[in-house]
Amino acid sequence: MQPQREGTVSIIVCERLRVQSWKIGIFMQDAETLVNESWLGAASPKSHLSALVAIASKLNPSHRLLFTSIPHETSVNRRNGIDYYDEITAQIAKVGAVLNERQPVHLRNLGCDCGADFAPIAYLLSRYRENMVLVWFDAHADLNTPSSHTGGSPSGHFHGMVLRALTGHYAFELSRQLSPPILPSQIILAGVRELDPEERDYIAEEAVTLVSPEDLGQRSWLAALDTTAVRGIANAYIHIDFDVLDPEDFPWVGSPAQGGISVETLHQAIAQVCDRFHVLGVSAVEVNAEGEDAIRAANIVLDVLQLV
Repeated sequence: MQPQREGTVSIIVCERLRVQSWKIGIFMQDAETLVNESWLGAASPKSHLSALVAIASKLNPSHRLLFTSIPHETSVNRRNGIDYYDEITAQIAKVGAVLNERQPVHLRNLGCDCGADFAPIAYLLSRYRENMVLVWFDAHADLNTPSSHTGGSPSGHFHGMVLRALTGHYAFELSRQLSPPILPSQIILAGVRELDPEERDYIAEEAVTLVSPEDLGQRSWLAALDTTAVRGIANAYIHIDFDVLDPEDFPWVGSPAQGGISVETLHQAIAQVCDRFHVLGVSAVEVNAEGEDAIRAANIVLDVLQLV
């Protein structure tokens, strides 16, 4: 496996194995696989990187784009209400520039934290605009605003703000990069169960579709998908923060939340998305494990990714 340097991105071409351990789903056979090592959106490295390495190694895509983390200060620096703001925005710009140059049709995004999904989703929005639904499998809505904004997130952690940034909220300088931002009507929150007050207000005011863990796979979930399809939206991006799963099934996450869904329910729900939309991309983020646990977690993640 020989890395070739192109600017600040390692483009790694791997020899194809004669026998593939993991089958790739119908949509992702020609996908560019992004491996984003930045964990700064979570503001703490935990074990995100070791889990990411295990997932990428097991997937072993024939071609991948490796984005190493931007060098950062040892102490947390906060600007514009976001910890590690300069480093995070530089990483987003780096990923976005590569995507705009290479113009991939399908994306598989492996990231340490949810912030890694900003650039891929922004890129796809620029191509498909309102003809794309974002299915957000996550325990959290990630709809907070920066701490510099009234009522904003006191933590300053970007991974809890990334979806709100994608809506074009004025408190984010990042929003200026969006052409266009995502509309609330293009978002389906799936399995979300831990919400801050500002997030609850936004969801209610903008009528964002929210499907509880109990309803995933049930009639209201299918109605949400079918209503979106009837509106003429043909494409989907699937965001998977693995804390959408119940900690009893999948404890290897950075921000576990009780009351999640089972692995089987996640499989079913993803298959139902794939039945109704052309899937442009899928992400796997926020897995947090080391050693043998990282291997166990990677096996479950790969079983999910091969559905798409």
